[in-house]
Amino acid sequence: MKILSSFIAAGLTFSILDYIWLAHIAKKFYLERLAPLVNIKDGSLVVNYGAAAAFYILALVATYIFAVRTSVSSLQAFYSGAMLGFFMYAFYDLTNLATLKNWSLSLSVVDILWGTVLMSAVAFVMYTVLHY
Repeated sequence: MKILSSFIAAGLTFSILDYIWLAHIAKKFYLERLAPLVNIKDGSLVVNYGAAAAFYILALVATYIFAVRTSVSSLQAFYSGAMLGFFMYAFYDLTNLATLKNWSLSLSVVDILWGTVLMSAVAFVMYTVLHY
């Protein structure tokens, strides 16, 4: 039951923080840089919710396997989550930077930093709920 609770808490943390970031804090930044690459309706990005759900589920499983399962403290899970987030987002962003004509370096840098922060918080929450 604790593992399910930890996944639910981490999933809520993940989705709420990502929503606040993408829909409010950095919305204009992302839309300006992604406009030539994405569908936009009524000033917002049109999301493929199935693909988004698959990403969130895979990211939560990866967080458990690579950041939480082997950690011995919430601080270690935080740092391991940060590293996981850095590499996950760097693989995605740098691949796009290498292959997509309109992908910008500033988008990659901001997104990698965001992924690092986001996944550290997700791993911290997942570990804390699992162990306390």
